[in-house]
Amino acid sequence: MLTSYKEYYGIFNKWRDYDFLTSLFSIIGLIISMMKYEYRLTIYTKPLDPKKEPDPMKLPQYHDQIHIIGHYIVLSTTLFAMVCLNIKHYYRRKWTNRYSSCSGQDCTDNTNNIAIMYDEIINENERHSYNKFFTMNYLGEMLILMLVPIPFVDKYVEMTCRGNIKVVYLMSDFLFACMWLRLYFLIQTIFNFSIYRDPLSKKLCQAYGFKGGIFYAIKCNLLLSPINTCLGLFMVTIFTAAYVIRIFEIPYYRMTSDPVFDSYYQSIWFTVITFTTIGYGDISPLTPPGQFMTIILSFWSAILCALLVVTISNIFNLQEN
Repeated sequence: MLTSYKEYYGIFNKWRDYDFLTSLFSIIGLIISMMKYEYRLTIYTKPLDPKKEPDPMKLPQYHDQIHIIGHYIVLSTTLFAMVCLNIKHYYRRKWTNRYSSCSGQDCTDNTNNIAIMYDEIINENERHSYNKFFTMNYLGEMLILMLVPIPFVDKYVEMTCRGNIKVVYLMSDFLFACMWLRLYFLIQTIFNFSIYRDPLSKKLCQAYGFKGGIFYAIKCNLLLSPINTCLGLFMVTIFTAAYVIRIFEIPYYRMTSDPVFDSYYQSIWFTVITFTTIGYGDISPLTPPGQFMTIILSFWSAILCALLVVTISNIFNLQEN
């Protein structure tokens, strides 16, 4: 049984360390996938044609050494991230069980009393949830890591788009687009290393009757650093949405010999115009996946724009101090 305050915090720090490693390996895999995708767009510019090559595994890109090496690097970093994720949740479970192990004990050591003070942080429902290793949080994070292109396994996906034009994707394109969900790990790690996610912060939240989770950390940052937080959310949304929409639109525009979305800048332009609800209409998504992503972007941008307006309004409001 752990009795030392130092050991107690040691478990907490190990959990945060492995959370950082999970984020690091997952983001490295995403960056390598981006480089591999851009390399493919540069070298192989012709639209996919299942009639000429029925088997996608016989496409030239799957015999390209750089492409193959990139595949294995992405797969390796993903496996490392999965291992770190399991260790992270092991220490998280061990850390939360620390509350239960000390509950009701009459400890005389001052350091023990400090550790036991945090027993009130976790209520019975949370404690029961974390005693299970396979929580919804764990399964969701594992699912995000599993969405990765598999080497030498791929298939065509055909869709009919505007103008009755058939666009051919690779299944790996959709998996690569899903890999952008890995930014969740990066955002989570940033907030986990903030002062709003440590045990003392959780204790204070519990004392005042609310949960000290990720949303609490975001609210604290919005209160103390409103401009930086809003700009951070704005930039992440713009660059991520622009790239994902570009993945789905490039095949269509190449089919029509229009290289608009080949330019990442043009995709950013479209995303900013959509984000700010201006909508000039000079560039628009014409594929079902691109249109679906634009719908999500529109709803999310409405929330961020409202948040930005409130933040700017609060900055210019006169306050007592």
